[in-house]
Amino acid sequence: METNTKQPEQRPRTGDQRESGPSEAEANRVIVSGYPGGTKARQLLELFPGSRVETLGWRRATLSFPTGVEAGAAARARVCLDGVPLAVKLNRSKVKGQNKKGSNKRPRPVDKELEPELDPRSIDFSGDFHQQLDAVLAHVRLTQLEVARISQLFDDVEIVLHEYWPGCTAHPFGSLTTGLGMKGSDADCLVQGVQQDQHTVNRARNLLRQYPTTFRQIISIPTAHTPIVKFLHVPTNTRADLSFKTTLGVRNSRLLAFLLHADTRAAPVAVAVKYWGKVAGFTGSGKLTNYALVMMVLFYLQQRILPPVCKLQSAATEHMVDGWDTGFDARYEALPPTTCDATIADLIGGFFEFYDAFNFERDVVNPYLGRPVERAVFADPAQLPPEYDLYRRNLEQEVASPLRTRTALCVQDPFEHSHNVASMLSAARADEMKAYIAFAAAAYQREKKKGCVGFLQTILLERPVVQVKRRIPDYRVVMRESYLSRLQPDWQRPVREAALRVFDEILKLALTKADKSTGDEAAVTKERYAAVLVKPVWRRKEAARNIRAAASFVERQRLITEEILAHDPNEFSVPVQLEIQLSNRRRRAVVSVRVAAEARDDAAKVQKFMEFGQFYLATIQSWMYQLIDAHLVKKQIAPPRNRKENTPPPDDETISSDEDEEYDSDSPVVVTNSAYRDKDIADVADSLENSLGIADGFKFNFKLDSSANEVRVLESTRNVENSSPANKST
Repeated sequence: METNTKQPEQRPRTGDQRESGPSEAEANRVIVSGYPGGTKARQLLELFPGSRVETLGWRRATLSFPTGVEAGAAARARVCLDGVPLAVKLNRSKVKGQNKKGSNKRPRPVDKELEPELDPRSIDFSGDFHQQLDAVLAHVRLTQLEVARISQLFDDVEIVLHEYWPGCTAHPFGSLTTGLGMKGSDADCLVQGVQQDQHTVNRARNLLRQYPTTFRQIISIPTAHTPIVKFLHVPTNTRADLSFKTTLGVRNSRLLAFLLHADTRAAPVAVAVKYWGKVAGFTGSGKLTNYALVMMVLFYLQQRILPPVCKLQSAATEHMVDGWDTGFDARYEALPPTTCDATIADLIGGFFEFYDAFNFERDVVNPYLGRPVERAVFADPAQLPPEYDLYRRNLEQEVASPLRTRTALCVQDPFEHSHNVASMLSAARADEMKAYIAFAAAAYQREKKKGCVGFLQTILLERPVVQVKRRIPDYRVVMRESYLSRLQPDWQRPVREAALRVFDEILKLALTKADKSTGDEAAVTKERYAAVLVKPVWRRKEAARNIRAAASFVERQRLITEEILAHDPNEFSVPVQLEIQLSNRRRRAVVSVRVAAEARDDAAKVQKFMEFGQFYLATIQSWMYQLIDAHLVKKQIAPPRNRKENTPPPDDETISSDEDEEYDSDSPVVVTNSAYRDKDIADVADSLENSLGIADGFKFNFKLDSSANEVRVLESTRNVENSSPANKST
């Protein structure tokens, strides 16, 4: 790439001139706070499915949802991460231009001209189908002149990054190189020749910010699957994604460009379907990616006019990128001749007919093999066909993770076989997409008898009536390594026992073991149990009044459950499933409950289950943590000594504490320290009260064992009458 010698204009920046995120109040955003420091974006995405992490701080994050309804539901839900309750509230930020009085911060400029006019109502749908298609393509596709103009973006990126990484190069990939570029599409840029570390994207962000007249709205996302820097290139008015990690995107773009130009009908079909997805509103950020939709088009065309990717690789030289073979035979003369004489209209209509009949719940969209593969096959890699030898080998060597198949839509990447490119699509969006596909398939059936004259106009201007299907969630408690690392090496046993004890002993649910499965060389163990809810065991307030004090919380909760089972008049039968998932590679446990498949169509049973699910998240998970806490390895602690200021502690004294540790008043606390040999018992008692943070109103009985160098707290009692108001309320 030729280097532009003209430097982007630079100007000094002040703190008030920094780019910031959007400031307008949007009903589909929530603020999440209170999570443990170091929480990753993927952890929040697991807790809030269908959301997108916009900002992620050490203790505060901003998430956006497709609709305000979903954001409101998230704000009302009670969510915990590793047993810590999170604070979730709707974003109440000011509207643009309505800054607080006296604030020096200026509102973010409005880029009204950024998105070109893509409204299909401005398209001339006169003439036959081919004339209408030409009008659609001319309306949405980038011209060669526009593509050439965008090349300035890559020149400017190179010039700026050369300051820190001399010799680096910027390469375009994505829709600009495949011929599927549409007006308003983001530009994808890969920077090579950069020594990568965890600070690369943030460093690139800071470099771009030094040129505010050339780059604006600069955001780095270092925690993404592929870390990127997003920005707006002012001279070309183009948004771009800057990545450094891998050339897989470049190789995928070359494959798409080759296949979409292998037949003159392929590219127009792909552009038309891509535009249809944008008009329908289910593609874009946080939805189905354009790449995933194009892969669906490619997979459909492999049934008609294009070869599968595995055939292209069978006679090609291996080209390994990140452990995956990205080589393919790029000779058009080597392609087998096609016998399909379908028109472009037939291929576009056939796309909708094909996916209207496709079993998304059962099968994987598989452009690598060019044929559907059942999701269940990927649960056992040994059952996969021979073409997946590299995938199996990568799993065995732990180079890659298994393909995620438990998603609403599963579209496998043709090169990176462990990547489901449609994994971020929510179930609600998937149902919406299926409704649009069915509507378009019916329109094609009607219009093909008339030469498809009204086909494009129907699918681009009319909307189907989408029946919003109520989703039945799975309720999950995720225990992460930061918590489970405090258990003994046999950490799985207390987790399993705690979950089973809660359901079997406390809630009196007769568990029946359904199955046990292991995946990826026993890296993950899943145990499933079946049970039936017969009484509202979550309505415990009234029953608790009839229970006297019990020896332990387990005994008390068991008695409350027995009271409900004996006297509550409400009876029903809701089958549920309990799943305990234990990861062996790293300590991670997921305990989830879901309603059984046979009860999903019964609204009354679903309502009962969702009430139980809320109780599960709000209360049951705290029970499990309480049972597991008894197995935590507690650190020895020592009280601070009365010593002169700036006097270091003796070599044999260790003072350690964990602010997250919980102490059971029924258990002895042992403090070991040889410095206590000559201390008076009263001094030891005072020191213990100070170091353990014991509040007033408590009385302790101590025993000093000088031979063992130990001070034991034999028992503790609280005098409520002499307690402070704060302790009384506690």
